[in-house]
Amino acid sequence: MSDVSGGPGWWEASDGRWYPPVVAPPPPQMPVTGGWTANDEDRSWNHPSYAGAAVVAAVLKVTALLILIGGIILAIRTAAHLHQSHTSGGVVLANVVGIVAGTIVGAAAIAFFAYVLDLLIGIEWNTFVEMQMSLAVGDDEDD
Repeated sequence: MSDVSGGPGWWEASDGRWYPPVVAPPPPQMPVTGGWTANDEDRSWNHPSYAGAAVVAAVLKVTALLILIGGIILAIRTAAHLHQSHTSGGVVLANVVGIVAGTIVGAAAIAFFAYVLDLLIGIEWNTFVEMQMSLAVGDDEDD
């Protein structure tokens, strides 16, 4: 390694230093956090970095459920009110179907974002584990 090129085949790394064709800089070491091993179960929810994301996903799921329940209650109350005011059956049905459909779409959208967040947590966790495993294998080969 040098601060100046040593000739043909030398290459400049991101650290600004020149390396000969045979020698390459060591790969960056990923910090190990949480002290997990490859055998730990359900690690994604236990990792401190994901605690906030897990809470957000849970809140979104509960919100979706509450919207769904509230929409059904609203549809029932609307149907009862329209029926008492002697509105025709077609109008009552149209209102109820509209309320229920909108409620289902809204709750599904919120739940979708919650499950996408869960999926991203899982993907990120798997990437983290794979990097740790490859570093551990690389350390074992050095011994």
